[in-house]
Amino acid sequence: MANPPNRASHDGNLVAFTSTATDLGGPTDGRAAVYVRDLSSERTYLVSRSAGGAPADAPASEPSLAPGGGAVAFTSSADNLAPGASPGVTEVWLRDLHGDRTTLVSRAPGGAGAPADASATNPSVDQRGNRVAFQSAARNLGAAGSHENVWLRDVAGGKTWLVSRGFKHHMVPGAPANAASTLPSLSRDGRFVCFQSAATNLGSAYGGDPRAGVENVFVHDTRSLDTILISRAPGRDGTGADGGSGEVSGSAGASLAAFSSKAGNLGGGPPPGVAEVYRRTIFGGR
Repeated sequence: MANPPNRASHDGNLVAFTSTATDLGGPTDGRAAVYVRDLSSERTYLVSRSAGGAPADAPASEPSLAPGGGAVAFTSSADNLAPGASPGVTEVWLRDLHGDRTTLVSRAPGGAGAPADASATNPSVDQRGNRVAFQSAARNLGAAGSHENVWLRDVAGGKTWLVSRGFKHHMVPGAPANAASTLPSLSRDGRFVCFQSAATNLGSAYGGDPRAGVENVFVHDTRSLDTILISRAPGRDGTGADGGSGEVSGSAGASLAAFSSKAGNLGGGPPPGVAEVYRRTIFGGR
């Protein structure tokens, strides 16, 4: 199940997209590039470019536009966008639309942290482009398994930390997810990250443990370091969904989450195997 990225600003003025067109001011060889269309000025801008203006020297895709309209994250294996990129590795980048800056996002902690040593994909950006969530199986971003994990980068602060980890116990961050975690959805304020995972060790004080063998959806609070199971039956202590769940998207403040699921124990009595859409009050019982 895919989780579509945000591609329009909250006022509807800007739209980000990928194109292989040769007449939009980007590459002229049919190479995919990321653009933004300003509907008010009727202008199209190349996003996947270096600080000096050169188009990315490899295809770019997966644009995620900050709701405030000031930045766009995208993915590319280009090595001419900023110093230090890993040749041939798809990385997550952030383009500041108000300044001539393209920043490497998928990197180890520190302002000049090493680029991720495995592909980074599916970026999601907060309101102002200060934080970017993404997924990667990189081993050099922090302590985690070799499968896909969800990470968050504080661009200005130079911090990268693991999101796909269990519920905090006695002020100690939870263990990394024991199975792949993917498709992050970052709240506008950059505090909460929703994602999906097949991990079985991400249970929390809110709801029962996730069932083995199915994909579930979770939300991680980057302030409290708690990870909460979203795909669970009604009630504060509802049991985990008995069918696969995904396509999660949190509200602006992450008080609510919408997701799809083939579970039969979430209410409503859906036909077996049919995906339905649910809304969960994340910190409550509904």
